[in-house]
Amino acid sequence: VIRNRLLPFVKEKDIREFAQACLHAYEQLPKLENLVVLHTDLSPDNMAFDIEKKKLVGVFDFSDVAIGDVNLEFVHLLKFDLNFTKQIIDSYTTKTGRQCDLNRIKLYKQLNTLADFSFQYQTPRHQKYLQIFRKWIDNPNSPL
Repeated sequence: VIRNRLLPFVKEKDIREFAQACLHAYEQLPKLENLVVLHTDLSPDNMAFDIEKKKLVGVFDFSDVAIGDVNLEFVHLLKFDLNFTKQIIDSYTTKTGRQCDLNRIKLYKQLNTLADFSFQYQTPRHQKYLQIFRKWIDNPNSPL
């Protein structure tokens, strides 16, 4: 989607270079052999919390279940809060023994956002995406 819908049409050189760098980084990722069942839409919208105990008490909406890289599971949480996402990853790692890679998760988030942008290009939301990408370009270590 990024190669076919975005790169041929995006006029902003810095955004095109950013997209190409993300695609290159993705292509360099080592292949994973241990795939897991994923919720794929794990976000605050699909989670229930006990506010008083400050605990997650439920996850719902399993309509997008898939099999894939465990790191994909945490992409949508990055829009919620980086520290909360790290806590969930730490808890997941402790309980399952599976290691997660925050840099890989961030790359997946960037690719996901670029793909979304390819469908919003030349719409009123276009500028919002450009601001997001420029923020990432200006500060690659910033929380997403």
